[in-house]
Amino acid sequence: MKKLFVGCSTVILILGVIMFIIFYAYKTYIVKDLNARNNQVESIWVSFIYKENLKNKKILNLLDSFEFENSDSLRLHISKNLNINDTLKCNEEFVYQEYLMNKYFMKTFNIYLKRKELLMDNKDKFDEILKDIEEQNIILENYDSNVRSFNSFIGTFPNFIIAKSNGFKMKKYFQIKFGEENKDPKQVRKETIEWIKQIEREQGVSE
Repeated sequence: MKKLFVGCSTVILILGVIMFIIFYAYKTYIVKDLNARNNQVESIWVSFIYKENLKNKKILNLLDSFEFENSDSLRLHISKNLNINDTLKCNEEFVYQEYLMNKYFMKTFNIYLKRKELLMDNKDKFDEILKDIEEQNIILENYDSNVRSFNSFIGTFPNFIIAKSNGFKMKKYFQIKFGEENKDPKQVRKETIEWIKQIEREQGVSE
C-alpha cells in the first residue's frame, strides 16, 4: 500500500510539473503575443497622432490665408488641442473632441468640399488637407481592425486571466470618419446602453 501511495504521489507530482511547464510556456507565448499586438496598435496610433497634428497645422495655416465664415469654433478647438494630442490615448473623451473638431471642420468647409474652385489660390492647400484626411481614415481603419483583433485575443479563456495579471486591458475603438458627418459618439454610447437594457428587459434578466 505504501509503495502504491508513493507511486501515485510520484505520478501526480510529475503530472503537476508537466502541467506547470506547459502553462508557463503557454503564458510566455501569450504575453509575447500580447506585447507584439499591443506594440502594433500603439505604433498605428502614433502615426495617426502625427498625421492629426500635421493636418491641424495645415488647417490653421489655411484659415490664416483666407476669410472663412463659421471658422471661429474650428480655429479655437484646434489651437486648444494642437500638440497635446501627443500624450493622449484613445478614450471616450478624446474621440468626442475629435468628433467636435471634425464637426467644426465640416461646418466651415462643407461648401468648399463641393466647390474647391472657390478657394482660388488656396486650392492646393485644401487638397493637401483632404489628402491627409484620406490617409488618416485609412490609418484609423487599420487601427480599429488591430484593436478588434487585440480585444478578441484578450477576451478568450485563459488569455484574459494572463492579460489582466500582466497589466493588459481592452482598447477603445476610434470609430470616427474625418471629412464626413458622424453621429455624436456620446449619443451612440447612450443608445447602445439603452439597447442592451432593452434586450435584458425582454429576456427578463434586468431588475
